[in-house]
This record gives sequence, C-alpha cells and structure tokens, in this order.
Amino acid sequence: MDGYYDAIIAEGAALLDATDGVPSDWRERIDLLHFSILSPMECVLGQLYGSWRQAPPTIKRHNAFLVATSSELAEYWTEARRLDEAWRRYLRYATVAA
Repeated sequence: MDGYYDAIIAEGAALLDATDGVPSDWRERIDLLHFSILSPMECVLGQLYGSWRQAPPTIKRHNAFLVATSSELAEYWTEARRLDEAWRRYLRYATVAA
C-alpha cells in the first residue's frame, strides 16, 4: 500500500461524502471493470456525473480526481497510475466492507 496516495483518496472520498447531491451509495456505483483515472468519462467523477468536466469545480480540483490530458500523460503517468491503484484498493475494500 502507498500511504500517501491512500490518504489522498480517503480525502477525496470524504469530500464526496460531504457534498450535497452525491448519492450515499456512490462507492457501489463505480464500475471497476471500466474505471480509469485517466478517462474523464470512466474516472470516479465521470461515472458519477457523466464526465469529469460536469463535476462541481470544488470537487474536481482535489488531487484525488486528477485526469491528465494526452499532452500531460507522460509527465503524470506515475502519479496517475498510483492514484488509479489507490482508488481501486479503496473501492474494493469499501464495497466488501459495506
């Protein structure tokens, strides 16, 4: 486990929990089969709002919801991969624990 990225994800999840309009079962709504932190449609916010771009700005600015554009991909690849893995760990555990 990578404690740094796990902490970022926990903060992002807490932010979603505290945001009006986000369904309380948002964790169960994320399809891990199609999940990708690099996709604005398949990331957590993409799956909840239809697209990362449609999510409230206060949420999508948090580091847990990073979506890199293709021009930024090489620079952010390692961080994005670690965030993706941390989200997957979090969501698998949250779904099993529920």
